[in-house]
Amino acid sequence: MKATRLLTALPLLLAGITAQAEQTREPVNPAQKTTFWQAQTPDKVDRTYTDLDQDGVPDMIDLCPNSVHPDQVDELGCVGDQDGDGINDRIDQCPNTPKGRKVDSHGCQLDSDHDGVADADDRCPATPAGQKVNRYGCTPQSRAVLRLTFPTAGFTLTQAQQKQVDDALYRLKDRDENTALLVEGHTDAVGCRDDNLKLSWNRAEAVRAEIERVLGDKAENLFIIGYGESRPVADNATPNGRAQNRRIVLKVVPMDKLPSEASPALPQEMHGYTPHPGRCPKPDDK
Repeated sequence: MKATRLLTALPLLLAGITAQAEQTREPVNPAQKTTFWQAQTPDKVDRTYTDLDQDGVPDMIDLCPNSVHPDQVDELGCVGDQDGDGINDRIDQCPNTPKGRKVDSHGCQLDSDHDGVADADDRCPATPAGQKVNRYGCTPQSRAVLRLTFPTAGFTLTQAQQKQVDDALYRLKDRDENTALLVEGHTDAVGCRDDNLKLSWNRAEAVRAEIERVLGDKAENLFIIGYGESRPVADNATPNGRAQNRRIVLKVVPMDKLPSEASPALPQEMHGYTPHPGRCPKPDDK
């Protein structure tokens, strides 16, 4: 009798327990139903659970899917600031900025005059807007004249003269394989012609060596020539005229327009320069 009553009450008891459980159970998020309760396509499974760069962040939410293992990444799979420029990799539009360069809010190097050359590389930092520039940010020139004051019979560059050469070099137009940079050496007419010819070659060679030092492996198609006193631009009879004639000229010229005497290095016959003071003391004593 008791067993009969228990069997009769059991369905009611189970119904009550079920109802109570339904009241206390938290509602299920619809997104969870989609993720866990419904069948997923193979490509969805791949995107949800694969981690191709093995950084611990599933590809489905990885904003930087090419992290280099074992870089430490944030919750979205990005290294905080891989190039160390202060801009998070998520928004860094120039992710490989060289160390120590100043950048803008997008992580790109500053270009204050907007000429396309970063401030760190710009040798002419205040170029007017819209003006064409060379690779150094300067208005390109095909010719530069240098007034380098050497001691009598000397051809070694001082630090100040090196800077003069460098500044002129940065202002020359960009070159390609079809153009050459020609260094011309010129003297005044004081002294003997043969001495002045050798002297002009040696001074041109000193400038060429400085340019090669600055450009390094980019110093291709670099030539020198010495004209001695043969091409004056002013009167050798006056101190001012002679000063103008003692000059170095840098020229960007087509390769097929190079003078036949131009050389990539100091010719052997121009080595061993020795002045002969007193032999030809004045311009008209020739």
